Amino acid sequence: MAHADSRKHCGILYWRSALDRRRSGCRQREWCGDSVKAQILDRSAGIYLLSVYVKDLPQSRLEFDGDVLKRRVGYPHIHALLEYSAHTGIARSIIRGGAEFHEALLSTFANHLLHTEVDADRIMPPTLDLSVLRTGFDCPQAQADGFIALQVKSLTLMSPDHTVKLECTAMSDGEHRCVTELLNEKVPELLARRWLISSAKINLYYPRESGKARARVVSIELTSKGRLNLHKHDRAMQYQLEGYLVSLGILKPQQTLSAHEVPLAPIDARRDH
Repeated sequence: MAHADSRKHCGILYWRSALDRRRSGCRQREWCGDSVKAQILDRSAGIYLLSVYVKDLPQSRLEFDGDVLKRRVGYPHIHALLEYSAHTGIARSIIRGGAEFHEALLSTFANHLLHTEVDADRIMPPTLDLSVLRTGFDCPQAQADGFIALQVKSLTLMSPDHTVKLECTAMSDGEHRCVTELLNEKVPELLARRWLISSAKINLYYPRESGKARARVVSIELTSKGRLNLHKHDRAMQYQLEGYLVSLGILKPQQTLSAHEVPLAPIDARRDH
């Protein structure tokens, strides 16, 4: 996928023209696009990371030049990331701006680097079922991998009629207890009434190293609409965390960047919000 001839096409004019064609349905005020920089990185064998910087509309701001305060016009950037697995055909996009921006990024990537057409039905946000977290994060494999505490640190709960949203976080005094366990003690009716879990943060704690005040923590952030923060971890840890989510049924094998036990279908575009 990331051969030298493909890399040559990641110049300003190439991506500007491609994104300009795709952005016609987007909010024009969100884009400038006079300049686009793109780079493809090999994260590991078969896993590629596409980073795109799009020049945004000008903004005026005050800055100090020595002791003098001056107003300058600058051009911020819109940063988009896309992670693609040649093993599973899954692509995850991370960009602000809504569905149109994800569609523009994914479609441009598929057309110009994979040389395939992807219709709207295949650019679908992956729906994740987070209901298993009601009882905590029970993953024996994580403990076997050396984590001494598995904590559902925070949850965002939505009422069944979608009129009320609550954000709940386990405080440090809880000593790594899951927020779900604390909720069952303090406000049991919330989970009993089947409030929906729309997002969650999971903390996995390593043993504290000698001479350090705090233990190393690995965090997983995810939403029911498919947003994942796994791209922030290195490839080995990403694979490991994907395995935990698959074992709990939160992720399907077909939604992972890494090839797991089940054979996976080719090119399917997935987006993170």
